[in-house]
Amino acid sequence: MLKFNKGLAIVGASIWGVAAGANASTIHGIDFPQGDLSFADRIVSYTPGAGVTSRYMKSVEARGLPDWPKGGGVDFVSLGFGGSLVLEFTDNFLTASGDDAADLYVFEIGDQIEEFEVAISVDGTDWVDLGIYVGQPSGIDIDAVSTVLTDELYSFVRLIDAQEDLPGAPNYAGADIDAVGVIQRVSLVPLPASAWMLLAGLAGLGAVSRKRAK
Repeated sequence: MLKFNKGLAIVGASIWGVAAGANASTIHGIDFPQGDLSFADRIVSYTPGAGVTSRYMKSVEARGLPDWPKGGGVDFVSLGFGGSLVLEFTDNFLTASGDDAADLYVFEIGDQIEEFEVAISVDGTDWVDLGIYVGQPSGIDIDAVSTVLTDELYSFVRLIDAQEDLPGAPNYAGADIDAVGVIQRVSLVPLPASAWMLLAGLAGLGAVSRKRAK
């Protein structure tokens, strides 16, 4: 039953994604079908590692669209050596796409390109490790990880700095995170009435199929 409901959620969100296609945008050369909705909305937790001063501990800078460098201030958060950051998507989901295209983008910025570990979760408790990545930005194909389930809706992303604690590091040590975005067209935005009618019909067909199977 749970899997069927998830299927309806994905179908419904896909319908909305088509309707909302006008909101799609290209950011840093990457096409995001849902534009602003594609990016993380909430900071769940931030545990800075060594080598970061308070000026670079503004975790809220990792929410929303990538905006580095905007000038005149700090527009990213530094993880510090071994530090971690957990973000949540509240109006969007990360899902497997069924192909080898990138599904998740992490916008790490700065003069040095630094490594970080990435994990995703449905509930913020049980995590699926995706591996260590590096790049500005880093595009991640979650389909390439065998433990990622194709019908799951992932709401949480965890980043952990993977750098060595080096002496004489700057005040913004470790990976510097500007934004985290997803590509898939899965959204919590309300569906049009006609789409709900279609989903109701699909639900009815599912119920009939289950009844006949008994």
